[in-house]
Amino acid sequence: MMKRGQRGKGRFEDYLLGTLWLGFLAIAGFFFPYVIDSVSYFNISKLEIEGLKTIPPSVVSQSVSKVVKNNWLFLYTNKRDLVKELRQITGDAVEDVKISPRFSLTGVGIKLHVLEREPFIAMIVDNQVVLFDKSGYSFHNKYYKPSDPILYTTDISMIKDNFQMVYKLVSAVNRSGFNAKAYYITDAATFVYTSDGTKIVLPPVFFIENGMLDKLEKIKKIYNMKDKGEVKLVSDNVVVIKKQEDK
Repeated sequence: MMKRGQRGKGRFEDYLLGTLWLGFLAIAGFFFPYVIDSVSYFNISKLEIEGLKTIPPSVVSQSVSKVVKNNWLFLYTNKRDLVKELRQITGDAVEDVKISPRFSLTGVGIKLHVLEREPFIAMIVDNQVVLFDKSGYSFHNKYYKPSDPILYTTDISMIKDNFQMVYKLVSAVNRSGFNAKAYYITDAATFVYTSDGTKIVLPPVFFIENGMLDKLEKIKKIYNMKDKGEVKLVSDNVVVIKKQEDK
């Protein structure tokens, strides 16, 4: 049977060991970042960047240096910070990054795959370029140079609220054979201007029906439209075509 003095001594030893262990963890936690920073095993010996389409590689490498310095372990733990930094610099043009390490005796090589947001269409509103991906997510990318077709509007909220129909409209025009140069979307009407000078007129985007888009896909072929003119889709069943006469 253990005596009272022995029980007290055992508790004191447990307390002392616990205190020493906590102290060791505190010291280790304090010095750990400095230790792994000084060991070559944790250093990034090579950085490979892939997946870039518009963003310069130097922008990504500078962001890596800023967020994680030269330590691949910090790159993993601070991945969110790296993505946040890239989005701030590029205008939210980066969707995500994927990190793949390659270990060697001289350090760790890192393959960094950057997933850029892919623009579906570029919109100009108030002299500002806004990009939309296929899901309707709007973002900026100062390294991206917009090309035709360009979407023009005075009300960005109208595009965001009706983006599903905007997506369907652009896709239908692409399939129709008309080479769209610009879209003008207003609350009064929707206009599509093609590279050959044809103008397509539809109702406001919030009044466009799927049947109109189905008709639009067939118009160029059915009516053998080879000359520039005007196509007006009034409804699913009413289409007005005016061919422009040469002067």
